[in-house]
Amino acid sequence: MKATDNTGLLDNMKDGLEESREKRHLTHETWHVCQQIEGRVKPTTEIAGIPVNDDENLEHEADVMGTKANGTCIKE
Repeated sequence: MKATDNTGLLDNMKDGLEESREKRHLTHETWHVCQQIEGRVKPTTEIAGIPVNDDENLEHEADVMGTKANGTCIKE
């Protein structure tokens, strides 16, 4: 198989890595949904008039819990 871009990875290897990254990202984002359902996500600022939350603690929690859900380890 030939690498079709400048990553140097074969297409099937690249596809597998991209799928793995998507799964890791999905568990992180799913934890954000849990935070929202629990009512813990309140707007902290606005971007272009849209209320957003930029709480680093919620982001870290989503990192930790998403990683745990994936069965891997990170330093807390």
